[in-house]
Amino acid sequence: MGATEFNCRCGQKPTNILLVGCTQHGKSSLIRALFDYAGLKHDGDNVKIGAYGNSSTTKDCTTFEIVVKKRDHFIRDDDGKVRMVNMDKFTPHEVSDLMDDAAEEFSRPTGKHVHLRIIDTPGLDDSDNAAAARKKGSQALRGATPLRVVDEKHKMAILKAVAEAGYISSVCFVISSQSPLNFSLQGLLKEYLEIFKLSRLNKAYHFLHTKVDAEALFETKTQSRAVLVSQKLGEHGASHHFMENLPDPNDPVAVYFAHRSMAKWLAEISVQTSQPVTELKYPKSDGHKAMDKTLRMVMDLDLEHYKDLARKATNELASLEAKQKRLSARRDVQEEAWSDLYNRIDRLNTTDLVEIESRYGSERSHFFRRSLVVWDIGTDYTIRKVTRDPASPSYSTWGSYDDSTWVGNKSYYNSLYSDSRDSSVSGTVKLFAWKSDVEANEISRLQTEKSDAWSEYQQTETELTETRTAITTATATKKSKEDQVSTCQTRIAKLNPTSIPLSAIQTNGAYYATCSLISYAFAVGLTQNKIHKFQFPSAWPADDTTATRITAKYAAKVHDAQTMRATCEAMAAGLDDEISALKTTADTLSVCGKRIAKGIADVQNRITEQLTPPSPTREGVSSAIARTAADRDATQRLVDYLRDEVGPLLDTGRRCAENTLGEYVEQLVARQVFVQAAAEKVAEAIGKYVLAKEKWMERELDVTASLEAARAMNDTLTTVGYLTVGPFGVLKEATDELGAGSEEAWDVLYYHVREAYLDDPARFEWVMRAIS
Repeated sequence: MGATEFNCRCGQKPTNILLVGCTQHGKSSLIRALFDYAGLKHDGDNVKIGAYGNSSTTKDCTTFEIVVKKRDHFIRDDDGKVRMVNMDKFTPHEVSDLMDDAAEEFSRPTGKHVHLRIIDTPGLDDSDNAAAARKKGSQALRGATPLRVVDEKHKMAILKAVAEAGYISSVCFVISSQSPLNFSLQGLLKEYLEIFKLSRLNKAYHFLHTKVDAEALFETKTQSRAVLVSQKLGEHGASHHFMENLPDPNDPVAVYFAHRSMAKWLAEISVQTSQPVTELKYPKSDGHKAMDKTLRMVMDLDLEHYKDLARKATNELASLEAKQKRLSARRDVQEEAWSDLYNRIDRLNTTDLVEIESRYGSERSHFFRRSLVVWDIGTDYTIRKVTRDPASPSYSTWGSYDDSTWVGNKSYYNSLYSDSRDSSVSGTVKLFAWKSDVEANEISRLQTEKSDAWSEYQQTETELTETRTAITTATATKKSKEDQVSTCQTRIAKLNPTSIPLSAIQTNGAYYATCSLISYAFAVGLTQNKIHKFQFPSAWPADDTTATRITAKYAAKVHDAQTMRATCEAMAAGLDDEISALKTTADTLSVCGKRIAKGIADVQNRITEQLTPPSPTREGVSSAIARTAADRDATQRLVDYLRDEVGPLLDTGRRCAENTLGEYVEQLVARQVFVQAAAEKVAEAIGKYVLAKEKWMERELDVTASLEAARAMNDTLTTVGYLTVGPFGVLKEATDELGAGSEEAWDVLYYHVREAYLDDPARFEWVMRAIS
């Protein structure tokens, strides 16, 4: 129960509100602001708000019961005029104007009130998750389940609180407007949304966007954030509220808008129908399911063996089928190439005649002799046919009409004479060869290519035949292994529930919220099975030398961890001293700052009250000095004298005094600025030292876990000839990934033991006895 309880006899049913949100998003400060709004500032001041770092200030669910009176809120300007603010149309520029003009914020009671029961939950994504997140990405912690340890514990605490409440009126998600809506945040919120939906708590969701100041309240990006959140999380019916948790009390505009947002939220949640918790479930996460799968593998090696063989057969068959497709395509291409070469050769290797030479000759007529033309032709190819034009000339005679003597040779000779003087002669000789002779070189080249293509085709055909045979064998093997897997699966009847019972969470919740398979095996009671060395399917230390080296490594880790823990203790103690000294300095600066502020106020009052003269009118001075009409003349003479003679001296003295006091105020202000700057620096230093101390304390716990894990490895786990279910599963998965004989696989086991210590240091010895 929180700091307050209901003290009202109206009989109103409490409005149960579940607050869910990430660390440093303003959940605790929102509760504090709610106390302030209810007029319970003292109780609100007791709500712890994280000052340094990212560690959540709430580690368990805490319930606060508050009676809040509903109010309407207004603001008036310096002229006392109430300013009307339309929240739907107001702009950042109007907010700036309002800040310049606003004098005060005030409210009017509505005569109604609401009984709130706030269930404050642990912050999501707590800093304690950092170690698990690092290990998740660590090469040393292969096989670790993807669980955010602290968040899992927080979820269990939330479900317990919801069950105890019996009903929920609203689920309110607190999201800082200054934080990006990244995949990590979306993932966290979606996990909770899923749990609430399974528990039938999905009718009244509110998203409280915190750290929204007055100017940011009306910016476009603020309003669009509501749409973005709805889209990302798929909750379009949810209500959105934009709040500045703890506004500056000296800023009436900030207070006004903060109170209006608070009032709107209270108005909405107070009228919503409560939802009874009728079906409380904690569904197993992917991490739990992964661990269940590993434990099933360990408990039934035969099943895992056949699953592995079936997977290999499936992969092999898929590979062979893909290979068959590739070979068939290649064979078709090769066959087409061979056929094309065959056809090209067939077209070239013929006795078709091809003209290889055509030569024309002529001779003019001569008066005293006959004309003569001679043809003497050499060729690169054998002559298969000769044609002459004209074949039987008129008025001339061929030297030879029988061309057959030249067929089969590579040269040709003939002549043409005119039959008489004064007669010209002319003619054309054409020589022909077979196409196969002319294309002999090309045919030879194509023959070589065809032979190579045929050889490649036959080789591919052989591979294809072998692949078809292998596919037939692989298909039969795959079916055989799948049949064996089915037979084994029918024998498995454990580790199949989809949710974790509340009774198990109450007794072993820390071991369900873990990234250690050893802890999870302990939680579900699987600590009796012993898997001996000869059953290990991958690799145990191959020889005594390797085993000795592994054991010695963890003995060295024990020594290093002991040294480091002593260092952590010393550093934390040293930081304690530094923090104490800085806090003393901060207190001194605070006292000094208050004194300077008082000095400034005193001097300013002195200037205002003592050095500001009254209005120097004749009537005012006369009335102050003279009380009767009889003294009027004497008084007038005295006033004139003082005005003329003493007045200038008084004015000069007053100006000197004002200048002197002004200079003194400037000095005080300068000192005040210096003290404030120094105080800010000291506060910053305190924050850094506190954060450093927290880190050293976290480091000390981390080192102690390393020490205990190294001792367990050195004393037991690397020396025995068997392992129980949890350690065996870790080592099996590690060797599957890292390879047979890998010494690094033992480091994976070491880190799982280490996590088992961090899950519950007080029960670690009990866990080790159970698995040893």
